[in-house]
Amino acid sequence: MECVYRVNEYSHGLITRSYFEREGSRPLFEGSVAYIGYKVTEIPSGYLLSYEVLTESGEQVAFKRWNSNVKIKEKAEIEALEEAVRAVYRCASAECVVGGEPVSEVLRRLEVACEKITNEGSQEDVSQ
Repeated sequence: MECVYRVNEYSHGLITRSYFEREGSRPLFEGSVAYIGYKVTEIPSGYLLSYEVLTESGEQVAFKRWNSNVKIKEKAEIEALEEAVRAVYRCASAECVVGGEPVSEVLRRLEVACEKITNEGSQEDVSQ
């Protein structure tokens, strides 16, 4: 088992940067890539969200599960992914990947889908 520790960089007595790294000053995420897995399950009050953040070798660095009261699945997926990205950046600077695709692309696609659903709902309200 490798030692992982927090590094605090100071300037004028204040912490200017904080991150995790491995023994020997090696980065927490090999290749500076964090792998995100997430799940969104519908429940009566909204959605049950979860994510996990893995290193290249499969080590789980972060995990979280919580309830969200959003009503649109795509919004719930966005919430889960954004929280996972925040978890990555709390640990170290790394590119975030979901299913082999950059998380920014996945988020963009989900935002477009969410906007379509919202616009369709608005048009139905107007026509009634």
